[in-house]
Amino acid sequence: MPTSSPSASWASRARWMLWVTTRSRCLRPLSPSTRCPPPKAPSLSADRVAPRSIAQVMERYNIKLFASMPSVYGDTQLLFDHPGGAIVIEKSEGDWHRKITDEVNIKIRLGRAVIVFFETTAHLKKYQDSSYFKQVLPGHANLLDEGVKAEMRDFVIGKAATSEQATFASAVFGRGTDFFCRDSKLTEAGGVHVLQTFFSSQKAEEVQIQGRTARQGKKGTYGLVLLRDDLEKDFGLGKSAFDKVAQASWYDTLDTARRAVRAKVCSQIENNLAEANAIDALTNKYFDSVRMGPQGQKRAGTRFLELFQTLRGEEPCRTNDYHVIFLVDVSGSMLEQDKRPQSVDIASSGHNNRVGCAMEACDTFVRMRCQDGAADLVTLTSFSTNPETVLSAAEVHDDMITRLLTKWKPRYGLTNFGGAFSSAASTVRGDVSGMPVLIMFLTDGVDGSNSVQQLETALSELSENENVSLRVIGFGGESHCDMDNLTSIAERFGEHGKCISAIDEVALVGSFEAAAAELSYTGKRKAA
Repeated sequence: MPTSSPSASWASRARWMLWVTTRSRCLRPLSPSTRCPPPKAPSLSADRVAPRSIAQVMERYNIKLFASMPSVYGDTQLLFDHPGGAIVIEKSEGDWHRKITDEVNIKIRLGRAVIVFFETTAHLKKYQDSSYFKQVLPGHANLLDEGVKAEMRDFVIGKAATSEQATFASAVFGRGTDFFCRDSKLTEAGGVHVLQTFFSSQKAEEVQIQGRTARQGKKGTYGLVLLRDDLEKDFGLGKSAFDKVAQASWYDTLDTARRAVRAKVCSQIENNLAEANAIDALTNKYFDSVRMGPQGQKRAGTRFLELFQTLRGEEPCRTNDYHVIFLVDVSGSMLEQDKRPQSVDIASSGHNNRVGCAMEACDTFVRMRCQDGAADLVTLTSFSTNPETVLSAAEVHDDMITRLLTKWKPRYGLTNFGGAFSSAASTVRGDVSGMPVLIMFLTDGVDGSNSVQQLETALSELSENENVSLRVIGFGGESHCDMDNLTSIAERFGEHGKCISAIDEVALVGSFEAAAAELSYTGKRKAA
């Protein structure tokens, strides 16, 4: 049998070490607030770079040539009279909705067309559901969001720039949508009026939305109706920010706040880029040493440690404590010995079968958590026709599973998913620890019960609890399990749910190892 060379073996180990290190920087508790975002590279969009002169931007991004092309239609006919009242800031959502309706109705009565842009479809829907939307002059309102079918969308866009029409759209239609005016009556009345109900975080978006009117040399107007709470949330403009500011200076105040926010974002992008470049340089040095084979082994080890410290950061390694609930299938099929545990201790305890494999996976999980210094609570519930809780919120210790196996005899029967998840829901309701909960659900078959309502009730309760995460493991894969059903169960939990197919005992243990590793936190990275 051929064997790999020492240098190839070393290179293989080195690649694996780098993979583990790189993975470790994104291992987090299952809470979405602690996700680890990848570094972002800067874009050349004017809104993605810190404020600089054109010459500075060209030098920074190595741009050799730029050109601008004037419009063939001459100067724009757009009127944005922000010193004269084209900006309105309302204190409450009700007043905000009322003002939008008032502005629309005024323009309709003047024979104008109005296109109102909301920041998101959700904001548009909220306005649509308000009493003020119903006060828009009857027969004049049209809706345009991402859910509108293509034929209807084209129809709404086509008639938006006609006299006495009001179109309410989400912001996505403010970029590139051609609301072309062919209505001479509308042109004589002053053209399309664009009303934006939020202040854009990027100037480029504002310019795009303004460009939905006064197209190809025609007349048009633009205004803003803003909600004060949004300005405070997005730009830090407190409730008194405009109290002593003349209305003629409102736009300058808004734009200054936007520039400050963008400057912070751009600074972070630059920092991320510098950090990514530093990591890239260290990685290249590491692999250069690896390619040298045994001669570069010592240097590669030094490079590896340097790279590891850069990725991991200065904060000490620690773990997060969880209440782990194991739901283990002990139906009749789990007695089969086509798959057996690799642990001699577990196999000799009278569980040299699929159940033994399941318990070996739980044992591996528990031992990894103990090695990480976790202070978990562990609940283990076996289920067949009925669930049986054999460990209840027990403090984790490394031999708790092997000790259990010396005295535990599973009650074999039919497979009842509903009973298992109902038991887990009861455990979570009674949990006063305050720890996040991870449910590890393991089965080798399909749900053989008729407890559909019981299962639905339990899954609804658990999936609505943001403190609960779920891992569903199908032991034996598609040859044994209904993986589509198991996947649908996991998907109920959104980003907190995951379905894994473990085709044999080795893959089963590996899936539990991976789940345990995900609970560990290796510290924050250094600042660039």
